[in-house]
Amino acid sequence: MAEPEILHIRLQQDDQWPPFDCEEVRGEPVGGDRYRVLTAPAFARRLAVDDVVSVHRDGTGWLWVDRVVERGEHSTVRVLIRRPEAEGPLSAALAAHGCRVSASPLPDLLVVDVPGPVDYAAVRGLLEDGERQGDWEYQEARISFRHDRLTETS
Repeated sequence: MAEPEILHIRLQQDDQWPPFDCEEVRGEPVGGDRYRVLTAPAFARRLAVDDVVSVHRDGTGWLWVDRVVERGEHSTVRVLIRRPEAEGPLSAALAAHGCRVSASPLPDLLVVDVPGPVDYAAVRGLLEDGERQGDWEYQEARISFRHDRLTETS
């Protein structure tokens, strides 16, 4: 199996947000110009772990994501921590549900990878509870078809 590589994603900025014009995720080659995303993006919309993307290599040798060609079953959620003491318990609770939580380039912003088998209705309930209490705000950057269907029936 080939080594993972860095994939670059151009970001659409609205009122200078996000504060970057591109970001990096790791990806593994799956054939031709296609890569499977291995890390959840902090800012890119509609992209998650296990999505397969097409890429092109620029003149400097960097790989740039062109588009998603196959959706995976993972979802990506961003959480902006409002009360610092809430971060540890939130990260532990998300990990207990089977999510992977990682830091972003910005302080107080967590990136949550929600694998397909995870009960997303329970994760969403946890996120909604903390948001109501003022502990954090969350944004669903990309919800997989599998998770979307699960929350409709809950």
